[in-house]
Amino acid sequence: MIKLNGKYLTTLLLVAVVSFVTMGAALSYNLSKQEGTKTLSLPPDEALHFESELQPPEVVSIKTIEGETRQVEGCVGNKIVSFYSDRLNGTTLYDLDNGEENLICLDNTILRNSGTVGMFSISQDKSKIILQDDNSSDLGEAFGVYVYDTNNESIVKIADISEEFNVRTTKSISESLSINYSTYNCDGWSVDGERVIYCIKDTDKNIFNFFIYNLKTGSTEKHSLKNSKTNFMLISMPKLSADGKYLYFIGHFEESPLVGNLFRIDLTQKNKKAEWLSDHAEYYYLFDDDRRIIFTDTVIDSPKRNIYMLDTLTTEEKVLVENPFSLFDISADGNKILYTYKSDNAIEVRIAYLENDGIINSTTIYSSGPNEYISMAFWNHDGSKIIVRGGFGKNHVIELRYKN
Repeated sequence: MIKLNGKYLTTLLLVAVVSFVTMGAALSYNLSKQEGTKTLSLPPDEALHFESELQPPEVVSIKTIEGETRQVEGCVGNKIVSFYSDRLNGTTLYDLDNGEENLICLDNTILRNSGTVGMFSISQDKSKIILQDDNSSDLGEAFGVYVYDTNNESIVKIADISEEFNVRTTKSISESLSINYSTYNCDGWSVDGERVIYCIKDTDKNIFNFFIYNLKTGSTEKHSLKNSKTNFMLISMPKLSADGKYLYFIGHFEESPLVGNLFRIDLTQKNKKAEWLSDHAEYYYLFDDDRRIIFTDTVIDSPKRNIYMLDTLTTEEKVLVENPFSLFDISADGNKILYTYKSDNAIEVRIAYLENDGIINSTTIYSSGPNEYISMAFWNHDGSKIIVRGGFGKNHVIELRYKN
């Protein structure tokens, strides 16, 4: 877990304060074809149908939800995930179907999402979220790690973290900036949302231990990465590939802790090594083909402030969106991207379809009004709604209708 003290990242730019995010690579494919290969052409009617499926959706309605102490952090299922910083000090779920909002609790224990920005603790299929109990914020206290599953409204405890792994370290970057992090570095998801990864740094042995919990079997496997060659200060945002072969993460070096670098580990190898993929990556999305990654950086003056596509085989990067206003979100089916963009007179919420190594049909579906602030936007589980996180306690739910 990581916290930033000081004014280095903008609040609008991903609020990477709680859980260092990683982004930063882009991808492109080699589309050349060998001799003897054939090009597939769709019949006219099928081609027209394919194009119609990718038409921008229509906005059906816009609903405003107010709450001064609520910070919207994403969606699980058809429920908005919010964190309350007031007396509740916990995570709530707002049901978009009936308007009910409830704290996530287990046996009278209030739970909170494990990342400052909820997107970092929500599974990519938007069905589950990683949670921790109150003790996680107390120095030297043992705490539990849990998973809430919106499919069956269940909460399961996946780990007990002992007090020796909740030791905090503060690293001073400058007079006005420091980083706080604990030996329990982070947690994350497999691409299919069936396994949870959490990382603990063994400072004495200079080893990072990755634990992978299987939600179906209840079993846990452990993989260790020796830190003598890489010299990571901390690790964030682990993800496991669909086939379970590769473990991805963002590594922060001791000499440059504010720069996130994207790495992966081949778990089939006996001697685990971190393979570098890209720098200036603080937040990323891993596709189930294990070939494509979309990433961006969270630092406002970063040399990589765009949204990129990265090819994991060639490490080639391609710019998808130039100079986005904040973090992006990918739909649960992996086919659409949602992002914000600052134009001359407004902050726009845009969606686009993902196609191979690029985006098509980028469309503005909402623009901020006079004196209105927008920071981020999130998909719900089926892409029928978008939640826009605004300022001054005003958030918007946009209902969409697709032409197909």
